[in-house]
Amino acid sequence: MRADFFSSLLKALPAAAAELRKKLDTAERQISPHHAMSLSTPLTTRDYGHAVWNHYLEMLQRDETTRENWPTQKDIEAATTDLRASLPDGRLPEDGIERLAVMLDLLVKAGAAEFDRTSREAKLAELKKGLSRGETHLVEHEIDAFLDANALSALPGSAERTVLARQLMRAEVEALTRAQERDQGNYSGMATDPIVKPPAGGAAEAPVVAVPITRLFEDYISFRQALGKHSDGGKSWENIVLHLIGFLGHSNAVRVTKRNLLDWRDHLHREGKSPKTIADKYLACIRALFKWAFENDRLAENVAATVHQPVGKTTRTRERGYTEDEAKALLRASANYTPANAANPAQRESDHVIRAKRWLPVLCAFTGARVVEITQLRKEDRKRRLSPTLLS
Repeated sequence: MRADFFSSLLKALPAAAAELRKKLDTAERQISPHHAMSLSTPLTTRDYGHAVWNHYLEMLQRDETTRENWPTQKDIEAATTDLRASLPDGRLPEDGIERLAVMLDLLVKAGAAEFDRTSREAKLAELKKGLSRGETHLVEHEIDAFLDANALSALPGSAERTVLARQLMRAEVEALTRAQERDQGNYSGMATDPIVKPPAGGAAEAPVVAVPITRLFEDYISFRQALGKHSDGGKSWENIVLHLIGFLGHSNAVRVTKRNLLDWRDHLHREGKSPKTIADKYLACIRALFKWAFENDRLAENVAATVHQPVGKTTRTRERGYTEDEAKALLRASANYTPANAANPAQRESDHVIRAKRWLPVLCAFTGARVVEITQLRKEDRKRRLSPTLLS
């Protein structure tokens, strides 16, 4: 009877759990503040092979761990003894709900192996049914985890994602079949599906776990904001990071080399960026990001440390400042300034703004001060200096 209960309960469990995971993942992506920055590398044939084989091995390892944690017969007997000792008169309650409550711990221990087998059987049946119907929702969570860990991309509804989903489902079918063989004492079973095999070159060449550049950037900005920096949320640097990702063709920081960054610098030259802009803006951003990632053990090395852009001295074709004619023209224009006659009163300049535009250039010309210095003056900043003759 207990087996029937477990079977009826678990038949709907895989599909329901997969649907819930899908909804949670969708919600998480929608609220991510930098979701628009999640540029990643498209899938390759090699990625499919690694995804399938690694998923197959992970499921087999998970099965081994589960079996090792099954309660032993001694555990079940100890739970039975504890249950009997907890009953006042040694008898179970007549009410079914109360009886279930007091027996729950014992039932969990006694039925752990059976629960696991029933759950696997139900999932295997759902996977086979999904493959026959072209339904892939059972592995959506596994797909997102693989893509995120390796900085890869496969948009929902794309052919690449559908192929990956079906291959992962076939890997799960093989792993669950091996688990059923283990239930019969056979631990020597091998995968029979032709796609479930070690990738070319051996498992030792499996891709290194990725460190997405976009995630590094988000964490770096959060770290700097805690120090009172980057109050704009990193908007001034966001396009630089996206430009680098677009040039690289991937967003895995682990795969970035010094040569990549030097080529990117040269590419910025060809786009018409000035050496000063490349040095002070683009390379400064990436060096700061990679330096922080290295110092905080997010990357094993800082490949951007010695990537620089020389900036030559500015060649001047004239002296600093205005010529006499330019100064006269500027002062004449400011003294004769007349605001535009706007029909809307709200768009008209006030008197103090008009006077400021007329007098600020004159004050700057006589004092040598900058516009910002004059406009920030307060009345207490104004002092009268007495001449030496008056002090004598």
